[in-house]
Amino acid sequence: GDHRALPRPLRWQRHMWFRDRIYTGRNASSPQYVTKVRSIERLNDGLVSTTLRVTSEAPGCYSLVSDITLYKNSNRVDIRNIVDKIDNRSKESVRFAFPFSIKNAETVIDLPFGEIRPEREQLTGANKNFYSVNNGVSISGMRQNVLLTTVGTPILEVGGMQGEAWMSDTREFLDWSRFASSSSTIYSWVMNNSWGTNYKASQSGKTEFRYSIIPLQPYSHVAKQRVLEVAQPLVTIVSDDAKPYNTLFSVSGNNKIAVSTIRPSKDQKGYVVRLTNLSPQSVQSSFEWGALKPTEISECDNEERSIKPATNSFWMKPYGTTTWKIE
Repeated sequence: GDHRALPRPLRWQRHMWFRDRIYTGRNASSPQYVTKVRSIERLNDGLVSTTLRVTSEAPGCYSLVSDITLYKNSNRVDIRNIVDKIDNRSKESVRFAFPFSIKNAETVIDLPFGEIRPEREQLTGANKNFYSVNNGVSISGMRQNVLLTTVGTPILEVGGMQGEAWMSDTREFLDWSRFASSSSTIYSWVMNNSWGTNYKASQSGKTEFRYSIIPLQPYSHVAKQRVLEVAQPLVTIVSDDAKPYNTLFSVSGNNKIAVSTIRPSKDQKGYVVRLTNLSPQSVQSSFEWGALKPTEISECDNEERSIKPATNSFWMKPYGTTTWKIE
């Protein structure tokens, strides 16, 4: 379809749509892009989603296959890139570029139990050339906000391909960036063999990289929630048991608390429940018991050792996690 029908943050410049895979030498030298699109085919066109497959010729690989899926009732685009890499031991890097059209962008990188904004929330001496990301990155402006999930691709660059810029100092390798800034252009740095290692310095064969692009409302704080929905999707199980399902419990209030774990305790006397606050604010909530009616509740550690007695009511810190043993 017409790319102009997409929300504005999802519009790439027309010449970038098939140039988003970038193959370079060491320190982003001699960048090369997709050279030819071999074919575009429709894999499926169902009631829920439509998937197009774009097969391209690209330097450094035998082929590049991109499956692009759009959903009928969900404002989300899924991208599945399959790189069939050649065996090459020369210095090389592979990146996927995401140049979003957002003015005055603020970049927020997802971390375990938190998030970070380049420069603004970094300590002096921190790495500003590239970033380790948990599950994604959001790019927000005054009128637009978009989430890029990067599950399985944990290294990204913000604004430019400067991940190896420190190599320009060929004597001491100390030419690290002293300053970073937000940008609406993100580079997912998926392959490189720049460092001397004790394993094979080439990455041949087929490798798959998955991304999702999800528009959000400006100034919303749901990125952590939405990225977790992609990283840990619900699993549907078909059962022949017609027994009614009873809710074990729920948590009160209009909050962003997620159940990350619920399982039987090791001593088989109850359950271990772990909740995660997906909001940047502290929240107060309480358990509302259903089929599960405990006689004793306590906060516990990862070894299920009780830390202190607990009640139905509780507070959770921003992006905090708390574990309870319920008997």
